[in-house]
Amino acid sequence: MNQFFDLSGWNLPALKELLISHNPTLKQIPNGVKNIGNLTRLYLDYNAIEHVQMEAFQGLHHLEILSLIGNGINRVAATESITLPQLQHLSLYRNKLTQFEAASRCNFPELQFLDLSKNRLTQFDVPMSWSKLQTVELQENPINCSWLIGNVNPQRSSIWRLLDVAKESCWVPVYFRWNLS
Repeated sequence: MNQFFDLSGWNLPALKELLISHNPTLKQIPNGVKNIGNLTRLYLDYNAIEHVQMEAFQGLHHLEILSLIGNGINRVAATESITLPQLQHLSLYRNKLTQFEAASRCNFPELQFLDLSKNRLTQFDVPMSWSKLQTVELQENPINCSWLIGNVNPQRSSIWRLLDVAKESCWVPVYFRWNLS
């Protein structure tokens, strides 16, 4: 059974935090979540979501924390540009991502913390629009570091200071964290 949460009829203008977690039948982002415009924290952890279309969050102008931990997400996509002007913390920890293809279409000007650890990423690039990003967690991903050569942006070169880009490949260890500040 594919349980579907429809939040489009919810009229809760004071709602700031929504937690929908540990629902093994929840396979998609709940319909209408973007209509709860005053949300500051949204936790959709440990469900069975496999695909995230970032447009589902468009309109959440006050959202500061978006957590999608432990869902088995294999794809995060965006067909158009999306802006979450207050997003500071994004966690996609413990999923099945091989790439974060939506990153280039996501404008997160206040993003400070990004957790992509325990996925299946082989490469990752930080969009320039994420200028306030301070920490990227990528531990336990099979990152092939050869993609860094030629992709290091001189304006953000401190991001890469922890990696030896002369090596052809590397495995991001359990303790690996980029601190950009």
